[in-house]
Amino acid sequence: MRIDCPYCLKKARITSRNYLNEEKTVSELYCECTDRDCQARFVFSLSLKHHINPPAPITQELIQNLINRMSQEELGELQKKIASSAYSREAIKKPPKRV
Repeated sequence: MRIDCPYCLKKARITSRNYLNEEKTVSELYCECTDRDCQARFVFSLSLKHHINPPAPITQELIQNLINRMSQEELGELQKKIASSAYSREAIKKPPKRV
Protein backbone atom coordinates (compact mmCIF):
# COMPACT_ATOMS: atom_id res chain seq x y z
CA MET A 1 0.00 0.00 0.00
CA ARG A 2 1.29 3.43 -0.86
CA ILE A 3 0.67 6.40 1.38
CA ASP A 4 1.23 9.90 0.03
CA CYS A 5 1.93 12.91 2.20
CA PRO A 6 -1.24 15.04 2.40
CA TYR A 7 0.90 18.21 2.36
CA CYS A 8 3.45 17.78 -0.44
CA LEU A 9 1.93 14.65 -2.09
CA LYS A 10 5.30 12.86 -2.06
CA LYS A 11 5.75 9.29 -0.86
CA ALA A 12 5.32 8.69 2.88
CA ARG A 13 6.49 5.82 5.07
CA ILE A 14 4.34 3.96 7.62
CA THR A 15 6.34 3.95 10.84
CA SER A 16 3.86 2.12 13.08
CA ARG A 17 0.30 0.87 13.33
CA ASN A 18 -2.20 1.00 16.18
CA TYR A 19 -5.12 -1.45 15.96
CA LEU A 20 -8.33 0.02 17.32
CA ASN A 21 -10.39 -3.18 17.63
CA GLU A 22 -9.88 -6.86 18.42
CA GLU A 23 -10.71 -7.98 14.87
CA LYS A 24 -7.86 -5.79 13.55
CA THR A 25 -10.11 -4.29 10.89
CA VAL A 26 -9.64 -0.68 12.06
CA SER A 27 -6.26 0.89 12.64
CA GLU A 28 -4.30 4.11 12.75
CA LEU A 29 -1.23 4.29 10.53
CA TYR A 30 1.48 6.57 11.86
CA CYS A 31 3.34 7.99 8.87
CA GLU A 32 6.17 10.32 7.97
CA CYS A 33 6.93 12.05 4.69
CA THR A 34 10.10 10.86 2.94
CA ASP A 35 10.71 14.28 1.34
CA ARG A 36 13.55 16.00 3.23
CA ASP A 37 12.07 19.43 2.63
CA CYS A 38 8.68 18.44 4.10
CA GLN A 39 9.28 15.89 6.91
CA ALA A 40 5.60 15.99 7.91
CA ARG A 41 4.29 13.40 10.37
CA PHE A 42 0.63 12.40 10.35
CA VAL A 43 -1.84 9.63 11.14
CA PHE A 44 -4.02 7.90 8.55
CA SER A 45 -7.11 5.87 9.43
CA LEU A 46 -7.45 2.47 7.78
CA SER A 47 -10.54 0.29 8.02
CA LEU A 48 -12.20 -2.65 6.33
CA LYS A 49 -15.34 -1.29 4.69
CA HIS A 50 -17.01 -4.46 3.40
CA HIS A 51 -16.28 -7.82 1.79
CA ILE A 52 -16.49 -8.18 -1.97
CA ASN A 53 -15.95 -11.93 -1.74
CA PRO A 54 -15.46 -13.66 1.62
CA PRO A 55 -12.61 -16.17 1.95
CA ALA A 56 -13.25 -19.55 0.27
CA PRO A 57 -13.35 -21.58 3.52
CA ILE A 58 -16.11 -19.34 4.90
CA THR A 59 -18.10 -19.60 1.66
CA GLN A 60 -17.70 -23.39 1.57
CA GLU A 61 -18.79 -23.70 5.22
CA LEU A 62 -21.83 -21.52 4.53
CA ILE A 63 -22.82 -23.66 1.52
CA GLN A 64 -22.34 -26.88 3.49
CA ASN A 65 -24.50 -25.57 6.35
CA LEU A 66 -27.27 -24.61 3.89
CA ILE A 67 -27.18 -28.00 2.19
CA ASN A 68 -27.24 -29.82 5.55
CA ARG A 69 -30.44 -27.97 6.49
CA MET A 70 -32.26 -28.80 3.25
CA SER A 71 -34.97 -31.45 3.13
CA GLN A 72 -34.71 -34.38 0.71
CA GLU A 73 -37.30 -32.67 -1.50
CA GLU A 74 -35.28 -29.43 -1.58
CA LEU A 75 -32.09 -31.36 -2.36
CA GLY A 76 -33.86 -33.09 -5.26
CA GLU A 77 -35.01 -29.73 -6.65
CA LEU A 78 -31.49 -28.33 -6.34
CA GLN A 79 -30.02 -31.32 -8.19
CA LYS A 80 -32.56 -30.84 -11.01
CA LYS A 81 -31.67 -27.16 -11.30
CA ILE A 82 -27.96 -27.92 -11.40
CA ALA A 83 -28.52 -30.52 -14.11
CA SER A 84 -30.70 -28.21 -16.21
CA SER A 85 -29.22 -26.09 -18.98
CA ALA A 86 -29.78 -22.84 -17.07
CA TYR A 87 -27.37 -24.06 -14.41
CA SER A 88 -25.03 -26.08 -16.64
CA ARG A 89 -21.30 -25.52 -16.70
CA GLU A 90 -21.58 -23.80 -20.08
CA ALA A 91 -23.93 -21.23 -18.59
CA ILE A 92 -21.66 -20.72 -15.62
CA LYS A 93 -18.54 -20.31 -17.81
CA LYS A 94 -20.14 -17.55 -19.87
CA PRO A 95 -20.35 -14.38 -17.79
CA PRO A 96 -23.55 -12.38 -18.23
CA LYS A 97 -23.41 -9.43 -20.59
CA ARG A 98 -23.13 -6.09 -18.84
CA VAL A 99 -25.42 -3.30 -19.88
